[in-house]
Amino acid sequence: MTATFESMGYGPCHPWYYHTGGTPLYPKQIKRCVIASGYRGYLAGEIERIDQCAEPKRTHELRAIKATALTQLKRDLSGYREAVCELRQGEVFYDKADPYRSIGDYCVSASLKHNHIYNGFAILNYVDELLGHQKDLFDLF
Repeated sequence: MTATFESMGYGPCHPWYYHTGGTPLYPKQIKRCVIASGYRGYLAGEIERIDQCAEPKRTHELRAIKATALTQLKRDLSGYREAVCELRQGEVFYDKADPYRSIGDYCVSASLKHNHIYNGFAILNYVDELLGHQKDLFDLF
């Protein structure tokens, strides 16, 4: 994460970011962070293996991963919206008098959904990057 999105040293990927008053990021902000970081997602190894396959198998499998990631991203965005709404309705922000009180399920939920969205965007960006240039039909190297 960039220093711009920190709250008392915690980034949006951590529950304490929300607990200490950090503002939830919009999906476009999360996507920009992914692009800036160059992160390729937890499926990067699998995607690289698929990229080495010959056409048309390569394109077919990359499109299948993209469809799955897009479906999951939509589900995660919906859950993130719910978590952020709950977060904004609750009084869960940092209290200097008692900094170790329970951070609440909504802080954990918001951070987990943020991380899922971050991974989803990373996977989609990487797959789109690879689909942007098609291999030769007989290119195996």
